[in-house]
Amino acid sequence: MNTTSKTIGILGFGWLGSALAEALLQKKYTVHASKTNWEDTSEASPSGLKKFQLVVGDKKMKGDLSFFENTSQLLILLPPSQRKTGFDLLAVLKTLYAYLPNTAVERILFTSSTSIYGAQTGTLDERTPAYPNTQNGTTLTQCETFIQEQDLPYVVLRLGGLIGPNRHPIKQLQHKSISNPEGFINFIHQTDAVNILIKILENESLEGIFNGVCPSHPKRRDYYEAMAKKRGLPPLRFTNEPPLERIIDSKKITDAIGYTFEVNNLLI
Repeated sequence: MNTTSKTIGILGFGWLGSALAEALLQKKYTVHASKTNWEDTSEASPSGLKKFQLVVGDKKMKGDLSFFENTSQLLILLPPSQRKTGFDLLAVLKTLYAYLPNTAVERILFTSSTSIYGAQTGTLDERTPAYPNTQNGTTLTQCETFIQEQDLPYVVLRLGGLIGPNRHPIKQLQHKSISNPEGFINFIHQTDAVNILIKILENESLEGIFNGVCPSHPKRRDYYEAMAKKRGLPPLRFTNEPPLERIIDSKKITDAIGYTFEVNNLLI
């Protein structure tokens, strides 16, 4: 891989992509970011970001294809589906990969999710087979399989539940009954997700599938009660059922890139 090239492409510029782009720009990378509509975004654009309007659909791609010029590593930070538009990530990947031989892209970084493990219990790592129990989990599993079948080098990062600035599930859960209170939290803070993605970009020979989850795994009841207290919210409600106990292990990625989590105590 050409180590002198520092142009990074981000396909799907949202909450995580915006933070990642800002960190990359601080490291003097050239960052190309694409969205289908830049006017419809709540994320501020970091200074120096090169913005492109690009639509990748089923069997066709339209928009500013100069997004791919000099882009040696391409991050795909797209959701598995969108209810309003009928967006299908697997179809998008097939369209994208058909075009990639015309570009300078040498490696793909794809953000997947630990939802591919479904409701399996115990300590789960990358050797644990995928067993999704949701449509999004199934779609991501299919996308991972497709990426592995292609010739282009890749890294798949299976992220846990993302938390960080302006994003926390307590906001949606405070008026609901929270399930599985005796199960464990498998989250990752935006700061660590960004740091890990940058470390992967810098380690250009790295390839494979990795989990990205904070090593702190408090029980769900303890965690959400602490977060509610921290925010001055009223007492929460929890369901009462046998616990689904699972811990997602991320030792493979921390060993591969020599990384120590910055947010390693989720109860703080």
